Amino acid sequence: MAIITSENRDAWQDLANKLAPQFPSVGKRVCVVSGRNHLNVEGIVFWHGRDKFASTQFKTSAQLMLRDMEGRRGFRIGIKTNDGEKFFVSADCVEVLCEEKGKNHVDSKAS
Repeated sequence: MAIITSENRDAWQDLANKLAPQFPSVGKRVCVVSGRNHLNVEGIVFWHGRDKFASTQFKTSAQLMLRDMEGRRGFRIGIKTNDGEKFFVSADCVEVLCEEKGKNHVDSKAS
């Protein structure tokens, strides 16, 4: 049975639109707001991926899809600070501050 159907497609899209600004994706500036280490440290996300130790044993397919859309629970991120220090934390422990448009940003329409 499909999770997203023609009847609930708009609701899933609305949910995705609400979650997108807080998705800690690569290139966004984040601040660590909880956890034991690196508290209140800001940096740019350079890696976002699944936590291989997160349990998905008792999840339904809809719960797993929602987790993937949110990009937090069950994911880890790599952060690089302005000083060049790199570290990894749970994606649940960060708050997205803004999208970073760094010097590596290339305009695809430029010829």
